Amino acid sequence: MLGAVLIATVIASPSFADRDPSGPKFAAEKISVAEWNGFWIEVHSMPNVRCQDLAAQQTQCESKVKNTVWVFTREGHPAHPAVSRRVMVLMQSSGGNAVLINRTGHYAGDALAFRAWMKGFTVVDEQQVAAGKQSLDDQG
Repeated sequence: MLGAVLIATVIASPSFADRDPSGPKFAAEKISVAEWNGFWIEVHSMPNVRCQDLAAQQTQCESKVKNTVWVFTREGHPAHPAVSRRVMVLMQSSGGNAVLINRTGHYAGDALAFRAWMKGFTVVDEQQVAAGKQSLDDQG
């Protein structure tokens, strides 16, 4: 059932900026530096996206409208250039509430550093799923 909802959302949307961004931006995790640069520009130019520099040579961009967060590495980060995208999907139904996080990523640098960086998001994702589910449960 949940898969059908996510698939229906992906099919119904026409362009990258407007479609469900839970699928990967590129066909492969490994991308070129030019593709990474283009993605940086694309995300930074989207309406209603706010970006801020984080510690450890990272920049986080967030779209509350799309429930999406992108984290780009900056020069000096071991995985640079790399990007991670997290999409949170909140669903309420008579059978209960569900919160799903779909995280995808791409790198144009070191594969091992990228995988270690992506693994670091696991704890944060689990905390956000728990908080999102609690919020839905409190509303219902």
